[in-house]
Amino acid sequence: MALLYVAFIVMMMIVDVATDYGRATQLQTRASSGTALGAEMLLVRNALEAYLQATPSGSGPVALSQLGLPTWFVPNGEIFVQIEAGRGFVYHTPRSDRASVEELVGLHMSGFAGIAVNQRLVSPRLNTHITLPSTIPERSIVLML
Repeated sequence: MALLYVAFIVMMMIVDVATDYGRATQLQTRASSGTALGAEMLLVRNALEAYLQATPSGSGPVALSQLGLPTWFVPNGEIFVQIEAGRGFVYHTPRSDRASVEELVGLHMSGFAGIAVNQRLVSPRLNTHITLPSTIPERSIVLML
């Protein structure tokens, strides 16, 4: 009977360690995915900046294929670009497990990166409340030029 209790305690310890390992792996995977998506958004943002310099009268949604991105770069299909009043917006609307803006673009991000709340850009770094185009969905992660 004592051997059964010892075996039960050992099994509980193994399950506890496995659960902790699973949680840590899940958090690390989420952070890595967020960092990769952020790098893609920054690359698209830089391409949008060059596009705006070449076509300053641009307006409305812009297809990623129009930005002159490198051929080796295949961006996430959930990154979108919008131009309104001469300003460029790159945004991503997460479906679930939304990464934080810091995870996406790093801790030294600009005040022009944030979350769309009530058609305003809310930045965790600066007190910016810039009006966003109505086409950008609520709770999207936005990089702005």
